[in-house]
Amino acid sequence: MGTQIGIDPYHRFRVVGEDDPCIRRHGGNSESMAAWENVKPHLRETYERILTVYRQEGRPLAPKEICEILGKHPSDLSGRFTELKEMGILTPTEFMYKGSRCLELISPWSERTKEELSKKVVTKEQVLGCIKDLRGSSYHPTEADEEFAEGAARWATMNQDLNVNQLIDIASRIVGEEPLRLSVMQTQFFNMLASKILLVLQ
Repeated sequence: MGTQIGIDPYHRFRVVGEDDPCIRRHGGNSESMAAWENVKPHLRETYERILTVYRQEGRPLAPKEICEILGKHPSDLSGRFTELKEMGILTPTEFMYKGSRCLELISPWSERTKEELSKKVVTKEQVLGCIKDLRGSSYHPTEADEEFAEGAARWATMNQDLNVNQLIDIASRIVGEEPLRLSVMQTQFFNMLASKILLVLQ
């Protein structure tokens, strides 16, 4: 089963090796996967257009209404409304519009800025991928590695930044040894890992 990770829609129910949240439905169909790749770069822009309408109107709106305002077909945006509900940004109300249930912004999302919405999410799988790049294809993560990767991903996502000292602090807490005694090579490893994770944030 996938694990819900952060608020990034294309990582929200991610299974290792799966980037498309709809892959369980289309079974890896190449056309569906290609369509998802085309959608991904524009997700945050589409979210902001939808949320801007909600902020301007200041009332519950049905997906059909949003589509009418934006000049879109309902099928173009249906997935975005599902994702915004899953992320806890929109919530259903008792109101209806042409057979479509109205949604409203959950506070404090009504005041969230475009900058906040565009924050990038780093996942545990991405951190483990960075570690594997450094250690080689024979690398297999341990339970401690999984815990470390989760901590590093959470820190990077929350702060939109990461450095070698933060990685060492995370490792120290897991090992239970503060300060963690590292060799020069181990310090270099953490430094390279921090650089790789920062590339994910770019």
